[in-house]
Amino acid sequence: MTHELRDSKTTVRQQVCGWLAVLLSLSWVLGAALIWTVLARAPVGALAETDAGRLVSIQGSRVTTTNGYFHVSTTPSALLGISLRVVRTNSLQSGTGLQLCTERNAGDAYWCSDITDGYAGKLTETTFARRAWSHGRMSVLLVIALVLTFFGWAPGAGVGVLAGDDQQTPAN
Repeated sequence: MTHELRDSKTTVRQQVCGWLAVLLSLSWVLGAALIWTVLARAPVGALAETDAGRLVSIQGSRVTTTNGYFHVSTTPSALLGISLRVVRTNSLQSGTGLQLCTERNAGDAYWCSDITDGYAGKLTETTFARRAWSHGRMSVLLVIALVLTFFGWAPGAGVGVLAGDDQQTPAN
């Protein structure tokens, strides 16, 4: 009789472990998809801006405007006299959080380039800035998404291995 009772407990435990492994595997897939979706939909844009004036000259990575000069991380490309803006950005691609951008004209292309030495002028907050996420928050979400994507399968696999070990143990 005790032998039958022990077998039924083992069977129940195996079923619980099997369902738990399936549940953990599904939560891994759904959790990873959800966090990547949240990260992809994170609000990114200009947090503050100021008018840098009109472009006077570009020499290498040094841009001189009517309101000062800026060093940018890449060699910019703009025509003489184009209006520029200094934009505070929340983008993960920006190393400094400040970019020098040409103003958009109807149908014209524009470029933005990171400013390497900052901007000493006054920045005006945009309406977007109130709902934007910080660079730190986006970085933490990125790390969580990467860890969950690469290692989220481990708990389900561990439970599955434990369930498999229970099947191989001999009953006394």
